[in-house]
Amino acid sequence: MSTIVAIKGTNGSGKSTVVRALVAHLGNAATLRFNSKEAGYRCRYGDGSLFVLGKYRSACGGLDSSFSYAGAADDLLLCIDTLAAKGHVIAEGVIALTSYGFGRIDTPAELCIARVRQRRLEAGNSKPFNPEKLLHKYESVLRSQEKLREAGYDARILPHEEPLQTLLRWFEERNL
Repeated sequence: MSTIVAIKGTNGSGKSTVVRALVAHLGNAATLRFNSKEAGYRCRYGDGSLFVLGKYRSACGGLDSSFSYAGAADDLLLCIDTLAAKGHVIAEGVIALTSYGFGRIDTPAELCIARVRQRRLEAGNSKPFNPEKLLHKYESVLRSQEKLREAGYDARILPHEEPLQTLLRWFEERNL
């Protein structure tokens, strides 16, 4: 049985960082294409495949960079279902993943805000930044996790201090 691992969190929570670290840790990633578009990576993990959705060439990666075109939501669901039939799927993003739940990174809101400010500074982005919007997303992600738990999903908290180690332990628990 396949597992779909969806990592949720607001901008600056570390979602892309933990998935990038996972791909580097596995060290055997091949580019994955879906409907002729680059969709992520296929990695060998244990006796099977782990499909990592999203692009991770910049500080902001994930599904938001791979599935952000017209019709992307339908393609994303089809992609996840197709890949889950062949192995395990891990993905993260702010925009996507409203139907799946597994791990929410518990990065404090103040740290998320600081990271976003730093990222914008490094990118030369001088547009005004409204942390209230980020805080609204932060609260929305918290509510989403509770709703997923109530619906029976395995919605866990991924500690921001050691996310990769925790993720690998989760994989071991689920025999991935």
